[in-house]
Amino acid sequence: YVYTKLLAILGKARRHVEALNIFKAMR
Repeated sequence: YVYTKLLAILGKARRHVEALNIFKAMR
């Protein structure tokens, strides 16, 4: 699933919180 790749990218960016907020806003 693409979610795994997203998690890896978020973890690498060390901004999973901000990214999650944007993801929730997009949804």
